[in-house]
Amino acid sequence: MRISISLPSLEQEAPLDYEGPVWVDIDRRRVAIPDLNDSHLLAVFGVLDRQICDIQELTAFYFDPFCGPHGEMAQIAAEQEMKYHWNRQTYFIAWRSLIQEEILRRNRAVPEKRAPQPLPKLKLVDSIMGADIYERVSEYEEESNDV
Repeated sequence: MRISISLPSLEQEAPLDYEGPVWVDIDRRRVAIPDLNDSHLLAVFGVLDRQICDIQELTAFYFDPFCGPHGEMAQIAAEQEMKYHWNRQTYFIAWRSLIQEEILRRNRAVPEKRAPQPLPKLKLVDSIMGADIYERVSEYEEESNDV
Protein backbone atom coordinates (compact mmCIF):
# COMPACT_ATOMS: atom_id res chain seq x y z
CA MET A 1 0.00 0.00 0.00
CA ARG A 2 2.04 2.93 -1.28
CA ILE A 3 0.83 6.51 -0.99
CA SER A 4 1.78 8.09 -4.27
CA ILE A 5 2.36 11.78 -4.63
CA SER A 6 5.08 13.45 -6.57
CA LEU A 7 6.59 16.15 -4.44
CA PRO A 8 9.38 18.42 -5.51
CA SER A 9 12.85 17.86 -4.23
CA LEU A 10 15.12 20.20 -2.36
CA GLU A 11 17.37 21.64 -5.05
CA GLN A 12 20.97 22.59 -4.32
CA GLU A 13 21.26 25.02 -7.21
CA ALA A 14 19.67 28.35 -6.45
CA PRO A 15 17.85 30.53 -8.97
CA LEU A 16 19.39 33.95 -9.48
CA ASP A 17 20.98 35.33 -6.30
CA TYR A 18 18.93 33.35 -3.79
CA GLU A 19 20.71 30.99 -1.42
CA GLY A 20 18.28 28.71 0.34
CA PRO A 21 15.66 26.03 -0.25
CA VAL A 22 13.96 26.06 -3.62
CA TRP A 23 10.51 24.60 -4.26
CA VAL A 24 9.98 22.90 -7.61
CA ASP A 25 6.33 23.25 -8.56
CA ILE A 26 4.21 20.92 -10.65
CA ASP A 27 5.33 22.63 -13.87
CA ARG A 28 8.98 22.06 -12.88
CA ARG A 29 9.52 25.76 -12.28
CA ARG A 30 12.02 26.46 -9.51
CA VAL A 31 10.68 28.99 -7.03
CA ALA A 32 12.52 30.36 -4.01
CA ILE A 33 10.47 29.86 -0.84
CA PRO A 34 10.18 33.64 -0.17
CA ASP A 35 8.83 34.12 -3.70
CA LEU A 36 5.85 31.79 -3.21
CA ASN A 37 2.59 33.71 -2.89
CA ASP A 38 0.52 33.27 0.28
CA SER A 39 -2.08 30.93 -1.21
CA HIS A 40 0.60 28.70 -2.75
CA LEU A 41 2.48 28.65 0.56
CA LEU A 42 -0.65 27.57 2.46
CA ALA A 43 -1.48 24.96 -0.18
CA VAL A 44 2.02 23.48 0.05
CA PHE A 45 1.74 23.42 3.85
CA GLY A 46 -1.60 21.58 3.56
CA VAL A 47 -0.22 18.97 1.15
CA LEU A 48 2.77 18.26 3.36
CA ASP A 49 0.60 18.13 6.48
CA ARG A 50 -1.82 15.65 4.86
CA GLN A 51 1.06 13.42 3.81
CA ILE A 52 2.53 13.44 7.32
CA CYS A 53 -0.88 12.62 8.80
CA ASP A 54 -1.42 9.78 6.29
CA ILE A 55 1.92 8.24 7.24
CA GLN A 56 1.05 8.51 10.94
CA GLU A 57 -2.23 6.69 10.28
CA LEU A 58 -0.37 4.03 8.29
CA THR A 59 2.09 3.63 11.18
CA ALA A 60 -0.78 3.11 13.64
CA PHE A 61 -2.21 0.47 11.31
CA TYR A 62 1.19 -1.23 11.01
CA PHE A 63 1.70 -1.48 14.79
CA ASP A 64 -1.87 -2.53 15.58
CA PRO A 65 -1.81 -6.17 16.76
CA PHE A 66 -5.15 -6.93 15.11
CA CYS A 67 -4.91 -4.99 11.83
CA GLY A 68 -1.16 -5.15 11.34
CA PRO A 69 0.72 -7.70 9.25
CA HIS A 70 0.55 -11.37 10.29
CA GLY A 71 3.08 -13.95 9.20
CA GLU A 72 6.81 -13.63 8.63
CA MET A 73 6.73 -12.65 4.94
CA ALA A 74 3.95 -10.10 5.53
CA GLN A 75 5.93 -8.55 8.39
CA ILE A 76 9.10 -8.32 6.29
CA ALA A 77 7.25 -6.71 3.38
CA ALA A 78 5.40 -4.33 5.70
CA GLU A 79 8.62 -3.36 7.46
CA GLN A 80 10.26 -2.46 4.14
CA GLU A 81 7.23 -0.43 3.14
CA MET A 82 7.16 1.38 6.50
CA LYS A 83 10.87 2.26 6.25
CA TYR A 84 10.12 3.88 2.91
CA HIS A 85 7.25 5.90 4.41
CA TRP A 86 9.21 6.87 7.54
CA ASN A 87 12.01 8.24 5.35
CA ARG A 88 9.44 10.24 3.38
CA GLN A 89 7.89 11.49 6.62
CA THR A 90 11.26 12.90 7.75
CA TYR A 91 11.54 14.70 4.42
CA PHE A 92 7.96 16.06 4.66
CA ILE A 93 8.46 17.29 8.24
CA ALA A 94 11.61 19.18 7.22
CA TRP A 95 9.79 20.83 4.31
CA ARG A 96 6.73 21.63 6.43
CA SER A 97 8.89 23.39 9.02
CA LEU A 98 10.57 25.46 6.26
CA ILE A 99 7.16 26.47 4.92
CA GLN A 100 5.87 27.16 8.45
CA GLU A 101 8.84 29.46 9.14
CA GLU A 102 8.04 31.41 5.99
CA ILE A 103 4.35 31.69 6.95
CA LEU A 104 5.33 33.02 10.38
CA ARG A 105 7.89 35.41 8.85
CA ARG A 106 5.03 36.94 6.85
CA ASN A 107 2.95 37.33 10.03
CA ARG A 108 0.27 34.96 8.73
CA ALA A 109 -1.64 32.40 10.74
CA VAL A 110 -0.26 28.87 10.45
CA PRO A 111 -3.05 26.39 9.65
CA GLU A 112 -3.83 23.80 12.29
CA LYS A 113 -2.03 20.53 11.82
CA ARG A 114 -4.24 17.53 11.12
CA ALA A 115 -4.51 14.80 13.71
CA PRO A 116 -4.40 11.19 12.55
CA GLN A 117 -7.72 9.35 12.56
CA PRO A 118 -7.92 6.47 15.05
CA LEU A 119 -8.29 2.93 13.76
CA PRO A 120 -11.90 1.73 13.56
CA LYS A 121 -13.31 -0.10 16.57
CA LEU A 122 -14.14 -3.74 15.95
CA LYS A 123 -16.35 -6.24 17.73
CA LEU A 124 -16.28 -10.02 17.67
CA VAL A 125 -19.30 -11.35 15.80
CA ASP A 126 -18.62 -15.08 15.58
CA SER A 127 -15.92 -17.67 15.92
CA ILE A 128 -15.98 -20.58 13.48
CA MET A 129 -13.41 -23.38 13.76
CA GLY A 130 -10.82 -21.11 15.35
CA ALA A 131 -11.34 -18.24 12.91
CA ASP A 132 -12.72 -15.09 14.50
CA ILE A 133 -15.09 -12.90 12.51
CA TYR A 134 -15.14 -9.21 13.37
CA GLU A 135 -17.17 -6.30 12.13
CA ARG A 136 -16.77 -2.59 12.45
CA VAL A 137 -18.63 -0.93 15.32
CA SER A 138 -21.08 1.63 13.94
CA GLU A 139 -21.21 5.18 15.27
CA TYR A 140 -24.69 4.47 16.66
CA GLU A 141 -23.41 1.51 18.67
CA GLU A 142 -20.49 3.57 20.00
CA GLU A 143 -22.86 6.31 21.20
CA SER A 144 -25.24 3.83 22.87
CA ASN A 145 -22.31 2.17 24.70
CA ASP A 146 -21.10 5.53 26.01
CA VAL A 147 -24.40 6.21 27.79
